[in-house]
Amino acid sequence: MAKVGLSTRLLARVPATEDLVRRALAKGVPYLDIDATILPLVQTQPPRASLALVTCRLSTVVDDALAVARQPTQLHNRFVPLVPADLTCASELPALLSGMQRLADASIIGSYGVYVQTYDAGLASRVDASAGPHLKWIQTPLNPFERNLVTDIAPWAKAKGVRLIASRPLTCVSPQGGSRLVDGAFPLDYGLVKDSLLNHVAGMGEAGTWLSNLVANIDRQLDLFESSLHWQAELTGRILPMIDDAFEAMDADTYDMLVAFFDRFGKAVKESASARARLSVAAQCGGEEPAGDLQRWAAEWAAAHDDVAFVAVDGEADEFDWLLSS
Repeated sequence: MAKVGLSTRLLARVPATEDLVRRALAKGVPYLDIDATILPLVQTQPPRASLALVTCRLSTVVDDALAVARQPTQLHNRFVPLVPADLTCASELPALLSGMQRLADASIIGSYGVYVQTYDAGLASRVDASAGPHLKWIQTPLNPFERNLVTDIAPWAKAKGVRLIASRPLTCVSPQGGSRLVDGAFPLDYGLVKDSLLNHVAGMGEAGTWLSNLVANIDRQLDLFESSLHWQAELTGRILPMIDDAFEAMDADTYDMLVAFFDRFGKAVKESASARARLSVAAQCGGEEPAGDLQRWAAEWAAAHDDVAFVAVDGEADEFDWLLSS
């Protein structure tokens, strides 16, 4: 898969992420898409000949973006800073693009580009208004539910001499909601972990009743979560704060059992969501469900488009084995 590389978009900078990037570099992936926190790690690794491109997604803060882009790198012309071009960043885009062009004019960088989290119809005109001649890359989502990269952006990019990078091939956003094109295996001990927790809290009086109702409510919503990311957002944004408000303190055994249940539930969500994602993709792609590994299928689907130079595969830390072991 000569076009397919790893993106750290969904990963925080933790040791596991750094190990993942090192594996990717050692494996010889052709492309890395990183954020600025990972750049120092990449700079310390001798680049392999197979590494054709490293894009670094910079922030909307102009001074910080320029400072990162000025950092010396042994990647030379293989290093491309990308600045955000979403509607929410529109006011800063002219200054960001102007700053990148000055760096390119001074031969500090060879070229630069833009990226968006979500496509909008004004993207091309917004970039056109401020970009200089060294803007050579644009990174936008491409998956079976979001095809604007090939339908809308590709003709403009070809006319401008700009190359295309497909992002979010595994993370789909549609008017009906979102989905993740990743496989998951239902945890065989899910029922055991849940029942052990319920048995444990049964003797805790009112607090135990509250926790028992919480677990039962979560369990009933298994098929309502669009992805494990959706579950994590619900867990951190609503459930954990609710638990903090209900308990001044929690004993270690109850805490450990609750964490184990949340972990198994997340795995169950991934399996349930992947089955529904396959059906949704089939509806978008002529009625035939993807064969084999869903992650690989989605990446290869994006890479098969002739207009696409590289594919930035996003994922959680445990979702890259197919890419790094193939």
